[in-house]
Amino acid sequence: MKINKKPIKKPFLELRKMLDGKKKKKKKKKTKKKNFLENGKMFDGKKKKKKREAAIIWEKYERTLSILNPKKINLNFINNQDKKKSVPNSPFLEWHYTKKNFFLKENEILKKANKIKNIPTIIIQGRYDLICPPKSAFLLSKKMKKCELKIVESSGHSTSEIKIKENLLKATNRILTKIREK
Repeated sequence: MKINKKPIKKPFLELRKMLDGKKKKKKKKKTKKKNFLENGKMFDGKKKKKKREAAIIWEKYERTLSILNPKKINLNFINNQDKKKSVPNSPFLEWHYTKKNFFLKENEILKKANKIKNIPTIIIQGRYDLICPPKSAFLLSKKMKKCELKIVESSGHSTSEIKIKENLLKATNRILTKIREK
């Protein structure tokens, strides 16, 4: 398998090229969603090497989407990794939920929000979250009577982002204070 030495900007497309070898067939342009689904389908296959590669790609790609300022992804290390080293678990779990549409019907959370509308809630939302877009948090907060929506500037999805972490801790402390007061 020939590996490109440059950092990879489009990991799902590059993964396909790496795994398929030097096939010269021209294929129709695929959508990002199809590439995402094809990568996920590798988890269901029987080839351990492809599962491992797909899991690493998935994890790196998701990490890139979840933080505001990701570093470049370099996938050259995949073939050099110690095979005894553990494969990340989260891509397999996430793929299971993704292919089952998270066990939800379309807009099910919004449609059933009335069941939790009176529960005091604080939503911490990164303005640049690509995993759970701010629009989703906004729509949910509008369905709830006792909901405070906190949009965190200069942040994405990950709790490893400093401003997200700080706001989660503040919200947790506020909730704890309210519980202690009762």
